[in-house]
Amino acid sequence: MPSIILLISVFTLTVPSDTSNWKDTIGPVEERKTNWNRWQSEEYQRLGRSSADYFQSYGIGFYEYFQFCEDIGAAPIPVINCGMTCQWHEALLIDLDKLAPFVQDALNLIEFANGDKTSEWGKKRIEMGHEEPFNLEYIGIGNEQWGNEYFERYEIFQKIINKKYPDIKLITSAGWNDRGQDYDLAYDWMNNNKDKAYAVDEHFYKEPEWFLKNLNRYDNYDRSLPKVFIGEYAAHTSADINQRKNNWYAALTEVAFLTGTEHNADHVVMTCYAPLLAKSNHQQWQPNLIWFDNENTYATPNYYIQKLFSEYTGEYMVSHECDDCDIKISASISGDKLFIKLVNISAENKEICLICDKKFKVEKSFEIHAETKDEIVHALPAEISEHPDSLSLKGYSVTFIEITAEK
Repeated sequence: MPSIILLISVFTLTVPSDTSNWKDTIGPVEERKTNWNRWQSEEYQRLGRSSADYFQSYGIGFYEYFQFCEDIGAAPIPVINCGMTCQWHEALLIDLDKLAPFVQDALNLIEFANGDKTSEWGKKRIEMGHEEPFNLEYIGIGNEQWGNEYFERYEIFQKIINKKYPDIKLITSAGWNDRGQDYDLAYDWMNNNKDKAYAVDEHFYKEPEWFLKNLNRYDNYDRSLPKVFIGEYAAHTSADINQRKNNWYAALTEVAFLTGTEHNADHVVMTCYAPLLAKSNHQQWQPNLIWFDNENTYATPNYYIQKLFSEYTGEYMVSHECDDCDIKISASISGDKLFIKLVNISAENKEICLICDKKFKVEKSFEIHAETKDEIVHALPAEISEHPDSLSLKGYSVTFIEITAEK
C-alpha cells in the first residue's frame, strides 16, 4: 500500500520544561491554564519580532485536535511526554521510579479518545459533546528523544500500554537526525526489541539536494524491524531561517523523494510534512505547509503537490522502468485504474514513451511546472491525448496521470 495514502495529523506534548499535561487542554476553554511555550526563548526571536507573549493558551487543546483530525479525515497521532524534556535544552529527566503518573496520563488519554460512557475519561469526552469515540490507533512515545535514557523510559510506557491496550500502535523515536551515533543506537535498540514498537519516527529537515540524493534511502531497510513513520520533514532552501522559502524547487525535491517512499510502502507507512500551520508574521519557524492570517489561508507549492500526490494513489505499487535518471516515477493501481506520477527534476524538457502491457485510455491528467524560485504554483490539465504514444514533460515539472485498461 502506498505510504502517502494515509492522511495523518501529529500533535506533540513533549517540549515545555514543566512537562505540561494533556488534561490541562480540555474542558471549558476559558478555564484552561495558560502555559509557557518553548518558542518564547530568546534564541527563537526571529525576523525582528518579539515572541514574549507567545504562550500556549490551549484554545486549541487535545479535544479540538481530535475533532480537527476527524473533520479532515486524518488519523490522529498524539505524541506524549515520556518523562523527558527537550534534549537540546534543559534535558531534564523524570526518575524511573516516578514515571507512573506520566504513564497513567497516557492511559487516560487513550481512554479519553476511545472510552465509552462507563469509563471516567470517555465520559468526560461525551460530556464535552462527542459521544462517539475518536478511534485513536497510534501514539508516539517521546518526540525527537534519543539515547539509553530514552529507551529505558520508552520500555516502561510500552509494557504498560501494550498490556492494557494491545491494539494501540506505539511509535518510538530515532532521534533528531537521519544518521549518526544517536540514530544508530536507536536502530540497535530496535534490532534487539523488534516487537516493542509498530514504527519508528524519523525526522529530517535538509537542503533540497539531500532529498534527491536519498530517493533510495529505504530500499534496503531491514523489514523485520519496526516500520518507518517519517514524522517531520521539509526541504530547507537556506541555513538561515529568515531566508527559507516555500518555493517550487523545495516542493519538487520533496515529492521526488516521496516516489522513493512509495516504492518502499511496505515499510514506510506514513509521511508527514512539518510544520503544518503557521500564522503569517507571527512565526518563529519557516517553511510551513499552510499559512494563514485573520482572514485568509495561503497554501504553498509544497501543499498543492502533496495534495495531488495523495489523490493519485492506488492500493498496490506497479513495477516500471525508465532509463532517464532525471525522471522519478511512482505508479500504483486500484481496481482498473492506474495512477502514474512523473517528476522531472531537471531543467530540460523531456520526451518519453509511455508503454503499458495492456491497451489503455487516459482518463485525466494534471501537471505543475514553475520556475524554481516561484512561491505560487497552479495545477493545470496536462496536454495528453487519450491514447498517447509519448509524453512531453516540462523542465522542473510533476505530471499526474490516471489511466484505465481498455477491455
